[in-house]
Amino acid sequence: MRAPFSLPLTLVILATVILTAWAPFGSAQELEPDAPDSLMNAEVPEEEPTDLEQAERMLGSMEAELDSLIVLQAKARTAEDEDLQLLRIQGGRHLAAIKDVQPRLLDLLPKLPGDDDRTAALRSRFQEFLTSKFDIYEQALAWWVQEIDRLRDQRSQATPEEMGEIEAQIGAARTRIDGLWSELTRILAVADSQGMDTATNYERYDKILNARAQELLGRMQVAANDRESLKEQVRRAEKAKAPEADLNILRARLTYAESRVKGVAASLESSLDLLDKRGFKTSDFRQAIIRNT
Repeated sequence: MRAPFSLPLTLVILATVILTAWAPFGSAQELEPDAPDSLMNAEVPEEEPTDLEQAERMLGSMEAELDSLIVLQAKARTAEDEDLQLLRIQGGRHLAAIKDVQPRLLDLLPKLPGDDDRTAALRSRFQEFLTSKFDIYEQALAWWVQEIDRLRDQRSQATPEEMGEIEAQIGAARTRIDGLWSELTRILAVADSQGMDTATNYERYDKILNARAQELLGRMQVAANDRESLKEQVRRAEKAKAPEADLNILRARLTYAESRVKGVAASLESSLDLLDKRGFKTSDFRQAIIRNT
């Protein structure tokens, strides 16, 4: 005879498992002996990363930022003017991230075991990183030089109203170039401090820096000649009682020429300071600055 109500054996077992899993801790304790508190609540402590592990992570993050910077630099070569500002902002963030991490990495490097293969590999990667960083700044330098040449072409055909904005852009580009030279100098100084081979990069650095000083000297003399010519033009126009509108144009051009002389001279002085540190003679250049400013 069949029982009035029954459950398949599998359902009974399943219900038992569920009830056991959801039973209050008191019920579970009735079924099982007490577990030591140390086992119930123990947490596996995280091991502190070693100095070498931290250094590897830091360098890895810097390499990633540099890779992103290289991508942005490639985009900037073909970007429209309206996109360039955004790319520069993004690039600035990557550079800021590198500048934040690099000092901490430099603090760790002396603490690393000197006879360890991983340390040797890390130092090799860091040298490659600095070389790549040097290359990026050198390429940026060349780009800004080309940008100034482009702006000079615009200036030669500009109206007096347009010239002020173009002169301001040239001045800003010149300041950026001065900043890039400072960064190149710091990169080489860091490599030197780590005992890395910098001979090839210093050869490039010295060659480009000397060429820049020569170019700036020429630019300064051209600007000084323009300034003197415009002074004479203003003097003659005033003597001839030329219309005020014509006089204002000449005076504006004279103001821009004077500003150009000062701006180029300031950049030249900045380059000469770097050449002094490299042991080059700069007295003739400095005499030229005195004569023209």
